[in-house]
Amino acid sequence: GHAAGAIASRTAVDSFVSSFARERAAGISLVNALEGALHEANDRVAAHQANDPSTGGMGTTLVAAYLYADGLAVVGPTAASRALAAGTSSRGVPPFADT
Repeated sequence: GHAAGAIASRTAVDSFVSSFARERAAGISLVNALEGALHEANDRVAAHQANDPSTGGMGTTLVAAYLYADGLAVVGPTAASRALAAGTSSRGVPPFADT
C-alpha cells in the first residue's frame, strides 16, 4: 500500500461521505454529487499531505457506488482502479462505463 495509507483512506472516506450527503441534500444530481465528492476527497488527501510532511507520498484508492433496491445505478468515476458496472437500473440513471 501507499505510505500513510490508513490516514489517506480515513481522510478520503470521511470527506466523501460528508460531501456526498451535503451535495445530495442541496439537490445536486446523483452523478454530479458522486463526482464532486470524489474530487473533494482527493483534495482533502492532498491538503493533509501538504500540511503534514510526514505523510509525504500517501495515497489511497476510492471507488464509490450508489445502489438502489432494484440494482446498481451508478458507479463513481475512478482513475487508478477499474470498476465495472453490471446490470441496469429502472431509474434511468446510467452507470458509468468501464472506468
